[in-house]
Amino acid sequence: MRLEKTEKLRQYDFSRKENLLFIITIVLLFIILIIFFIPKKKTPVHLHIKKSKATIEYLTDISFKDNKIMFLPTHSPEIKEILMLYQEGWIEKSSFMLQNIIKNSKDRLIQIAALNNLANMLDDRKDYSRANMNYLSAISLDRNNPYIHFNYGISLYHAGRKKQSLEEFITATKLKPNFDRALINIANIYFENSDLRKAIKWYDKIKHSSDLYRQARYNTAMALWQIDFNANEKEIKNILETLLKKHDSISYFAALNLGNLYFDKNDFSRSKTYYELACSIKPDNYTAWYNLGIIERSQKNYPTAIEYFQKASENIKNFSDIYKNMAEIYYSQEMITPAIFQYEKLIAITNDRSAIASLADLYYENGPETWNDALMLYKELFQNGSVDEKLVSLANMGNIWFYKTNYTRAFQFYDEALKLSPGDIRLLNNSGLVLTRLQKKEEALENFQKILKIEPDNENALMNVIIINASLNRLQEAVNLCKKVLEIKQDDPIFLQLLATLYLKSRNYEKALEVLDKINYPETSIKIKNDLYRAFIYFKQNRYSDALDIYNRILTLQENHPEALLNKGIVLYHLKRFDEASKELLKLLVLTEDPSLLAMAYLYLGNSAYKKTDYPAAKYYYERGLEYRPDMPELFYNLSLVKKRTS
Repeated sequence: MRLEKTEKLRQYDFSRKENLLFIITIVLLFIILIIFFIPKKKTPVHLHIKKSKATIEYLTDISFKDNKIMFLPTHSPEIKEILMLYQEGWIEKSSFMLQNIIKNSKDRLIQIAALNNLANMLDDRKDYSRANMNYLSAISLDRNNPYIHFNYGISLYHAGRKKQSLEEFITATKLKPNFDRALINIANIYFENSDLRKAIKWYDKIKHSSDLYRQARYNTAMALWQIDFNANEKEIKNILETLLKKHDSISYFAALNLGNLYFDKNDFSRSKTYYELACSIKPDNYTAWYNLGIIERSQKNYPTAIEYFQKASENIKNFSDIYKNMAEIYYSQEMITPAIFQYEKLIAITNDRSAIASLADLYYENGPETWNDALMLYKELFQNGSVDEKLVSLANMGNIWFYKTNYTRAFQFYDEALKLSPGDIRLLNNSGLVLTRLQKKEEALENFQKILKIEPDNENALMNVIIINASLNRLQEAVNLCKKVLEIKQDDPIFLQLLATLYLKSRNYEKALEVLDKINYPETSIKIKNDLYRAFIYFKQNRYSDALDIYNRILTLQENHPEALLNKGIVLYHLKRFDEASKELLKLLVLTEDPSLLAMAYLYLGNSAYKKTDYPAAKYYYERGLEYRPDMPELFYNLSLVKKRTS
């Protein structure tokens, strides 16, 4: 039976395909041109390393609490008993008992001992005024006792009276020349006051046989470091090397500072050796572990660096630089989730806005599941930050809403950001892109023209002006501008491709082919895209064999290219090679999840089956196609025809 005119199979309207191709090209170009205003954190990191030379690390607390002399006459069992009560925690009772001895005892030595020990107790309780009164009373009974002057000096130091404290320590050394505890405290006070040469002079008075000699030598090295490291480097090294012989706290600090010394000289191998020694002496330290992490990070040994930073974090609470370094390492390796975790720990212990900004950026880059967290932090930065922080926060909030396809909200944030920085090209660009999505193309055009007033050769703005004019059917204006750009940017593949697309849109196929011939192919993907354009033009000119040759060439370069497979099947259909067409189209079904491509494949599978009078198969294919594109009229119409055949 001859088919009636109304029963003729409908092919896909290739004039619509032409429009679709143009729209797809425009969308792709928009995506390429989007400049998202995201402050990336892959800039060089300013590393921090804790150095004892910057903040001298004393081995005993400068408060001298542990050095306090508890003056105790041997012939007073009562005072012995009181001190035992005090050590057991009977503070009020022991103080009261000493006051009774001071009031009632006729023995001068016992009175001195009671006054001294009561003053010590009051000093421990930070009652410095009453402590000092009792020390002075003890001194009035025995002016030549170096230990009372020493204790009085400690209490004065606790009260913040360093000058008077120094005088008492000096008095103690006059009464007892080899009084090492007084000597080192004098030196330490001079050190604190930055009178380093005097400090060294007093450290040198401590004899080699003294228990405090090693501490004095260490502090001498630190003083020399601060005076002039370059001039004193050899002596500093010698002192610190001699202190390594014992595995004690002084050896730890000596090893640590030798590590710092070689770190500053970029001798990381020797620096690591000393830091590792410091860690072996004192495994529960954090500074040497941290510094090892810094070295490994600088040498891009990131897993080892992370291991060292984690060991450092086990030994100290709330050292923010540890978490910052780990976060930056994870981010540099594109490990967003652990980077977020470290920044979350960092901002839990610091209000550093740069850390908050970094975490906000990570939430942003991590994707939709953390965008709301990013918005919350950007809002906080906008409310409390500097002008620059407000600008970045507004821009990134706009970007997030752009991604969420809430273009109205996105525009509001870009608009607010432009009030802070009216000439910011990136913001003008993003705002223009949002306006195009809101179909406010004339306003978008104004944005891109503003960019061109600031930067006449801005490729993104030129491209967008051309694209918008084309979308408004001002094709000749778009073509003229594109040609003008190509006079300056000769053989630019992007603008040549755009010009070819404009000629396609205006159905000037010969001109489109001329332009495509001029394009060099720096990348296979660009060559494939241009070949697709060329094949499409051949198809429109009914040059099916030429189109087929191009699709075969594309599939040689990229075997499973979905669009090439689809179009090859369609061309084979038009060449009436229905079995071959079906074979190519069936390959496509397992290669893509794109509903438009699948619907087209099922349409031509159905058409091929129909042409072979396999109506049940045709019906099946049309119904499957409608599952992917229920709005495709060709599928509806052809399904109605095949149902007539099978009813």
